[in-house]
Amino acid sequence: MAGFMDALKRLSDRLGHAEGPSDADLADLGLTPEDYEVLVSGAPGARARIEAMAARFGVPATRMDTHRGYALLLAETCAHCGAAAACRKALERGMPLPEDRCPNAPIYRAMLG
Repeated sequence: MAGFMDALKRLSDRLGHAEGPSDADLADLGLTPEDYEVLVSGAPGARARIEAMAARFGVPATRMDTHRGYALLLAETCAHCGAAAACRKALERGMPLPEDRCPNAPIYRAMLG
């Protein structure tokens, strides 16, 4: 089975289509319809920010695949983060984003433990 983040990416690629994900698609990811709505209603680019911030915290992408619960928490938080614009700018410019500005910082640290 493909990694969780890759599966989320494939699912998000379908968002431009009229049909939503099937119950089977959601079940494969361990998502409820409510989880899906939270994920798709958030700011665009969350997946890229999650992966970039994970790298900054030293969390390998493979760790997100093995900790699906954490990956879902990261995605839900990042999708609706009030610091998303600042995060995106910092990542684009290669500048550090203070950990206290990232609400996912505790999750990234937990994934390293």
